[in-house]
Amino acid sequence: AITSGLSSVNSKAFFVEGGNETAARDKKLFLFTGMNQVQVLQADETSFSSVDNPASDWFTPNFPTFGFVHRNRLWAFMKQRFYASTTGDHEDFVAGTIITGSVFPGEGGDLIGCWIFKGRPFVFKEGGFVYFLDDSDTDSTNWYWRKLASNFGLASPHSVFETTNDM
Repeated sequence: AITSGLSSVNSKAFFVEGGNETAARDKKLFLFTGMNQVQVLQADETSFSSVDNPASDWFTPNFPTFGFVHRNRLWAFMKQRFYASTTGDHEDFVAGTIITGSVFPGEGGDLIGCWIFKGRPFVFKEGGFVYFLDDSDTDSTNWYWRKLASNFGLASPHSVFETTNDM
C-alpha cells in the first residue's frame, strides 16, 4: 500500500496529476477523498502525505472531495466552495495569491464533480446545476463562476464522458 493512516477511503476517491509548477519542481499526484486531508505523492516518493499548506477550514470532517489543475493552479472543491492554490506551489492554499469563494451558494446542493472541456472548467452541483469558470480576464481577481444550466447533472463524479466536440 502506498498510503495508510487515513480515516477511510471510499469509492469516491479522486486523483489529480499536478506539480511541475516550474521547471525545477517535480510532478505530483493528489488524492481527494472528502474524508481526509488532501494527500500528495511526490514524484519519486513511495507513500502519500498531507499537502503542506491546506486552507484553514480543511479539518475533520470537512475536506475537499475533488479537484483539477487549471491555469497552473490546483483547484479543490468542498461543499459549495472552491480553492485555487498559488501558481508556484500546488500544495499552498494559504499564501496571498490563492483564490477562494463559493459557487452560487444556496442554489442546489454540494458540488459533486468537474470536467475541463476545451480548456474551460465546468463544475456540477447536486440538483442538476452546471457552472463554468469565466476566466477570460487577465486579472484572476475578476474571474467568476457563471451558470450554464439547471436541468442536467452527473450520475456520479466519475461519470463524465467526452465525445468528439461534446460532453
